[in-house]
Amino acid sequence: MFSAKIFRWVNITTLLFVTFVVVTNGQTDLTRVEIGRKLIPAVVSIRCWGATGPGSLGSGFFVRPGIVVTNYHVVEDCDRGVIHVAIGSGVQKRTFRIARLMAFDKNADLALLSIPAAKQAGVKVLLSLAIDGYRTEVGETVYTVGSPKGFDGTMSDGMVSAALRDLSTWKGAPKVPLIQFTAPISNGSSGGPVVNSEGRVIGVVAVSVTSGQNLNFAIPVSSIHQLIRNARFPDDLDDYIDSLPDKDASPTEWKGLLAAGTGNSQRTDKRDPPKPTTALPPRALTAIDYYRAALTLYENKDFTGAIASYDKAILQNPSYVDALVGRGAAQYSLGQYQTAISDFSRALRFAPRDYVALFNRALAYEDQKLPSLAVADYTAAISINPNIYRAYVNRGKIFRDREQIDAALRDFSSAIGIDSNLPDAYVTRGEVYFSQKKFNYAIVDFNSAVVRSAKESYIYLLRAWSRLYEGETYR
Repeated sequence: MFSAKIFRWVNITTLLFVTFVVVTNGQTDLTRVEIGRKLIPAVVSIRCWGATGPGSLGSGFFVRPGIVVTNYHVVEDCDRGVIHVAIGSGVQKRTFRIARLMAFDKNADLALLSIPAAKQAGVKVLLSLAIDGYRTEVGETVYTVGSPKGFDGTMSDGMVSAALRDLSTWKGAPKVPLIQFTAPISNGSSGGPVVNSEGRVIGVVAVSVTSGQNLNFAIPVSSIHQLIRNARFPDDLDDYIDSLPDKDASPTEWKGLLAAGTGNSQRTDKRDPPKPTTALPPRALTAIDYYRAALTLYENKDFTGAIASYDKAILQNPSYVDALVGRGAAQYSLGQYQTAISDFSRALRFAPRDYVALFNRALAYEDQKLPSLAVADYTAAISINPNIYRAYVNRGKIFRDREQIDAALRDFSSAIGIDSNLPDAYVTRGEVYFSQKKFNYAIVDFNSAVVRSAKESYIYLLRAWSRLYEGETYR
């Protein structure tokens, strides 16, 4: 009826692990208004100047504090430039000087810009990237924000009209496969983000066919991940701040910012000495690289491939708890419950309080018809993290099957207390009330489940029987 799995994601920069539960009937899409609130403060307009005068106009977006992604062609012919950042309601703008071109990829038409002044000033709104290897689906909704024709903070929406196109033979087009989309763009939109309905970046606006209608193309997010992996990031201890007043001004006092796209910054400002800015050569894959690849394979339901990639990560780091839990989840998905239990148990030897491993092992114990062990693991997981909705529901079902009615009702009520918008706890609690002939309570719970989009026909049937037994006429 309802199902859920716990997945583990890792932020590569901070190595901070975050766990969340994905429920099949959950709603993760954002509204247009929510997308706009998320995007506009993180998207910047870029004005650059060349040696002989005005250069280019483009867009970009923050992916780290003080670090902006844009198109390489936006900055390649410039030697100085600024970004404009929306603040407050978005009407006001703050102007910051671009300190250096950190890294670029001509083939992918991507560049990373360092704006330490924005970091110093506390500009904190960042955009989240979709996972490396994210696969776009034709028809999925997308949104863009940029500065078409200089109109900062302009948002538009459309859809993916073709997953990947090869435009490498076109003059000036990126040499990587591109996402085709319909959201309207104009000159000045280049470098802006293309995001999905969850507000995650899936591409960067790159090129448009002006002779047609809404034939627009974006560089896929995998190219951004590659550029970031190979970039040299500035020293976090930079103690200077470079900013302009909050008004338009031509920064004629700086020269040689981008060195005409050579990738070697030549600065006259003694506070900001030159640093190498070209991308690093490819490096050997690490355990984290294999782990991230396994996540992508898992998301695409290639569980065998995910296991192979997890194997490589664990070979390099035998105590890699998240890789062990991930491999166990992939094995569980293939019905390999014993090996999954072995991996979860191994992870718990390294991290006894890992509630993700405990929860997943409990799932495997249930499939192995070992309810007592499952209850023990659900209980341990809840003691570590009392907000695991699914652990209460699953443990409550075991209590219900054992006819431990009071314990079952407590667990279902606890789940509702954590998230009152999910229907399955109402359904299971209603079933218990029905079995106890507490039909008035059962009707309330079945009503709550139906309101929350539980459309299974048997719920309506149970509600009808409850009404009949309670003396109501079912219509």
